Amino acid sequence: MYADYEFYTTKYFGELVSDTEYPKYELKARDELNYYTRMRIPFVNEDKMNKVKMCECKLIDLLYNYDQEVKKIKEYEDKSIQGVVASETVGKQSVSYQKATLRDIKVVEKERDEMISKIIRKNLSMTGLLYRGIGYVQ
Repeated sequence: MYADYEFYTTKYFGELVSDTEYPKYELKARDELNYYTRMRIPFVNEDKMNKVKMCECKLIDLLYNYDQEVKKIKEYEDKSIQGVVASETVGKQSVSYQKATLRDIKVVEKERDEMISKIIRKNLSMTGLLYRGIGYVQ
């Protein structure tokens, strides 16, 4: 764990994720960071570690928000909600409904992946952690 819940609430001032849900999103964020940094994070100094922790907190909020959106999409798809009235005929009463459209889950997931990459690149670009060549980080 790079950023614990205390860091999330006191240094990052995070409010979205509860302490019971925090480990789930912290693990997901840590996995993304380890993927993009090629597992170099345990070898960084304290200054770089603070940048990693702040980046992880941003990812936690991002992942939480996207999970909430996907949940809403799935709930909506599962329900047989009629939606808004599209047309109505009075004689022998006929009503047509139009469902509200939500974003496709695949579009949401693609956008989430792009945002993860963008956040990591923006926050860790000058740390050496994203270096793709052969070498080591001091």
